[in-house]
Amino acid sequence: MNHRSNSAGPTRRARSRNGMSIPGLNVDIEMLVQSTQGSAMHFGRKSSGEKFHGWLWKKCGRFSKWRNQHFVLDGALLTYYDTFPTDQFVSESSLMPIPGDNLFTTKSESTPAGAVRVAHVETSPKSKIAFKVYAVSGKIIDVRAKNETLCRQWVDRLNEAAALAKRQESLNTSTTSTASSTISVGYSDSELDLQCNIVDKSGWLEVGDRKSKRPRFCVMQGNMFTVYDTEDAWAVPLSRAYVTHAEKISEATCEFAVSTSAGKITKNLTCKARSQDEMHLWMEALSNSFDYSPADRDGKLVFRYRQVDTVLAFAYGGACFFSFWAFAMHAQSPSRQAATLGFYLLMGLAAFTRVLWFATPYGVQSVLVEPPRLMMGEEGWVQFLVAEIVEILGSFLLYSVFVLIVVFWADMLRRLFTHESVRSHPLRLFFFVLSAIMAIEAIGFAVFAAKRVDSYWLMVYDDVVMCLLSLGSLAAVLVYSFRMKTVLQAFLEVSQIDTTDRIKAVNWATSICAFFLISNCVFLTYSIVSLAHFHQAGAYLESKWWWLFVASKHLVEIFVLYFLLYTLWGKSSDDAENSKDGYEPIPDGSYLEDDDPNGINASGSLPSTPRRHR
Repeated sequence: MNHRSNSAGPTRRARSRNGMSIPGLNVDIEMLVQSTQGSAMHFGRKSSGEKFHGWLWKKCGRFSKWRNQHFVLDGALLTYYDTFPTDQFVSESSLMPIPGDNLFTTKSESTPAGAVRVAHVETSPKSKIAFKVYAVSGKIIDVRAKNETLCRQWVDRLNEAAALAKRQESLNTSTTSTASSTISVGYSDSELDLQCNIVDKSGWLEVGDRKSKRPRFCVMQGNMFTVYDTEDAWAVPLSRAYVTHAEKISEATCEFAVSTSAGKITKNLTCKARSQDEMHLWMEALSNSFDYSPADRDGKLVFRYRQVDTVLAFAYGGACFFSFWAFAMHAQSPSRQAATLGFYLLMGLAAFTRVLWFATPYGVQSVLVEPPRLMMGEEGWVQFLVAEIVEILGSFLLYSVFVLIVVFWADMLRRLFTHESVRSHPLRLFFFVLSAIMAIEAIGFAVFAAKRVDSYWLMVYDDVVMCLLSLGSLAAVLVYSFRMKTVLQAFLEVSQIDTTDRIKAVNWATSICAFFLISNCVFLTYSIVSLAHFHQAGAYLESKWWWLFVASKHLVEIFVLYFLLYTLWGKSSDDAENSKDGYEPIPDGSYLEDDDPNGINASGSLPSTPRRHR
């Protein structure tokens, strides 16, 4: 078999627009092609101009499942298909297709599931049929063959492909990238491969912190900073993140600092160049990278992400301060209530968690990057796990406020229709519900800790749990608010008790709860869909709009926190004023006892101690 000629491409595409396939005929063609390949492999080595193909098992998906896919190695380009690509081989044969005949082609067969340029191949020490393919872009593909012989043949051919790719790179030719672009346009892997040679700056730096550094080969591509252990083309990146800031530390020691962000993980690296000139070149490349933000394609508007995060931290800090201040004031009030104290405490803890989330290095540095995909034990797993726990904890505490509202509404309604001898324990029910939610969340973290799933699966799992909690809380709030308003309206009509203010309070609480829960359902649904299908944050929206989309989620939280504090504080103040109506000062002089013969306090200078009416 020979390389497909350029003239065959349009013919094949024209025939595949409305094509269909006959499964039996495709199977016959596949068997014929495989038998031809097998004989060539058995009697001699195939020429470098011919394709090498076959079925292999590839680990893929969020749940690390093994899928049987058809791999085609063409030079240094490795493509893989979900089905046998019949049209790839029929179009290359000497048979001239009948004009208008579309028996052999379908759109799904001619479209690869992915394509990479081979940089290195490595056999597995644990299995004789397993090996890994390292792409130039840094992607790693886990593959298994059907037997040891096929595994050895594939490894040999892939090593030849890696050598070919290295020669092509040294010659600085674009033949391979052009061929890959015609085959797999629109795939993220090939896009990375096409851009892999566009390097703004590369070289050896000492990377680490102030105390310890290690020599690392660093590459600057656009606004992406990649760190390698070696200079080899097949080296796997130790870290890859977007540059958000860079500044010079010392001119004498040639040290400079680089701030990077990858999803929810931020790092501050200290780098040391070999000379001052080298440091100036790195600083120039780094300055160009973070000045040209992903959210500023036209150069008209630059978002200062870290500054905005600081503003959000101060906004949450204000809510935290007022929550704990109101908690302390209400705790000293004679009309204090356990439910109100619980509301203040939960809102204060939720705001405090968000302050930590935005004010520490674990916070969201809201630069649009792809969420980190890693397994337990890989580099960066500690930062990811801490960030995910802090984020979930903040959302959990905020949701607990609405759970507490529903629990106390339900308890108030139950006490209206039960005997006084029946004791109620609303806080027990509240803690039981929270414990159940925490147990469900802990399952996801346990599965991640067991190395069964990756970080994407954990993020999707957390979002699904919070989305279901939003829907359940919304339904409970609507049901019990309707019942509360019905009972209060009945008191107003039957007992002539003025409950208008109470009805308004229930309406306001219901509105703000519904607004928050529905908004979060929208945010979480978008996050789930983007992570589950595209594994990147900006799958549906542009970078700038996605960042605004995420920031609006926290703005909604801030609005809800301040509104609840305002409403709850106003209600507590009204209750405190109303409680004074049931007290009256003790008349002057009437309280004197016989043990005060001199009448020291006869002037009535003692403070008017209140006494409740019986």
